[in-house]
Amino acid sequence: MKLEISIQPSLVFVLLSAVLVHCKRAKNTPDLVIDVRDLSETVATLRKDLNEAVEKISRQDDVIATLQKEHELKEDKCSQAHGWWRFDKSCYWFSPEGRQVNYDTARGVCNGKGKESDLALINSYEEAQFIARIADFTSMNSAWWIGCQYNSTKKDYMCVNGEVMTYKKWSDGRPTGYSNARCLQMWKVPKVEMTDTQCNQRWSFVCERPLKRP
Repeated sequence: MKLEISIQPSLVFVLLSAVLVHCKRAKNTPDLVIDVRDLSETVATLRKDLNEAVEKISRQDDVIATLQKEHELKEDKCSQAHGWWRFDKSCYWFSPEGRQVNYDTARGVCNGKGKESDLALINSYEEAQFIARIADFTSMNSAWWIGCQYNSTKKDYMCVNGEVMTYKKWSDGRPTGYSNARCLQMWKVPKVEMTDTQCNQRWSFVCERPLKRP
């Protein structure tokens, strides 16, 4: 971080005061000898005070930068500095390499990222391709939790938005229809397709929230 320091009036006053004190001592001393050691201690003290002021300014700059990033995340957009990626009217967050959890835990992590954040929904072929492409940047994992589960009452897959899943691109032999395979994954090898599996398995996951503008 580049730090520009300007000499404040208060610091000038302190320096001038120090000079006047030593001049006065020199005038009242018969041989007009200034106590060099005392002057060195004064300079060291001033240098310490200046360093502390610089550190304080630096900390304030860091706080301002953090607040600016938080403002960007709240007000606009999808801030990649916070791990969000934009597609159409939504922002997406991808769990990092090594972060594999069960379905319920994944949804809890997504919910913790904002009021309207939840596991991602796939509504089109283009959206599925986008998610698969970014997933390749963030992890080597081939399967990702998305926000739909099988509902035995509805006899269909219901999504976290309370609606029936509309976009369906199943892998061969899927869905299995097994009673314990109720949670939905996006499978991206060799093609971007969907699979159903047990909810207690541990996989990567994708979160989604609406794009917000000022």
